[in-house]
Amino acid sequence: MKQIICLYILLNTVILQAQDFGKDLEHLAEINQKCLDEGRFMLDCERNYYTQIDSMLNVVYNHIRKPMTEEQKSDLKTAQLSWLKARDKKFNEINKEDMGLGGLDEMMIKYQKKATYVLDRINYFIKQYLNKDE
Repeated sequence: MKQIICLYILLNTVILQAQDFGKDLEHLAEINQKCLDEGRFMLDCERNYYTQIDSMLNVVYNHIRKPMTEEQKSDLKTAQLSWLKARDKKFNEINKEDMGLGGLDEMMIKYQKKATYVLDRINYFIKQYLNKDE
């Protein structure tokens, strides 16, 4: 429950202040690493991290949509629906993958792979739509 409240506060802060999303992502990664470094409940760490990254994708997506024209919004939606289909396919592959670890360790790595896949999409949005001057 504490992590859900922290996520809610973090995401609302991002929405209200339109902060640097890169720094927010770094902060989430740091929190996740600290959790993993404790060496306990590591699956929960990765599961929570994936949930936070997935929520951040929604925040970034909605942020970049706001200033767009209706045509741009439609194009973005079409592209995102296509990405979601690819994501679902990739996640099915990840879920079926046998790493030979079994148990909680394997599940933890699968959540990590999923988070990385979503993180790549967020970074694409940041580069494509928010850092045009770089």
